Amino acid sequence: MAMLFIFNRVTGEPLFPIDERPVPQGAPKDAWGLTFWDRNACRDQFEALRFEGIYTPPTEQGTLMCPGNVGGSNWGSVAVDASRSILIANVQDFPWAVTLILRDAFPGIRGASEAGIEFARQHGTPYGMRREPILSPLGVRCNRPTWGSLVAVDLRKGDIL
Repeated sequence: MAMLFIFNRVTGEPLFPIDERPVPQGAPKDAWGLTFWDRNACRDQFEALRFEGIYTPPTEQGTLMCPGNVGGSNWGSVAVDASRSILIANVQDFPWAVTLILRDAFPGIRGASEAGIEFARQHGTPYGMRREPILSPLGVRCNRPTWGSLVAVDLRKGDIL
């Protein structure tokens, strides 16, 4: 979700307020590219995908997943400087397209695997899944740089440093 929640390890209570609010609606309007043509190709990809905010479920049409599976805090988790109460997270901003594939068609499609595209069975469902980065025709990410950063959080105040 690209969000950080911090809880009291004894009581389970959040240390900072958790505000529930509506998620943004509509596809990202900030398609980016090195050229005008590149940017338009990126915009076309975004517009072809379903997106109703970060909790949009995958579909056969294709769904924009933003943050993507390598977005938000990375798989490497976070580091904590306990003496200064600072958390540091490696954060990436990289949207992906996720498409559900009917199980009957999935084995043939999965066999046609392409570089950078992930296929996964969805056990217990009638689908498989295709997940791929959203790239311009030049192979560049379709969202504006920077695509990653180190983010430090003051664990005493909850502020981003």
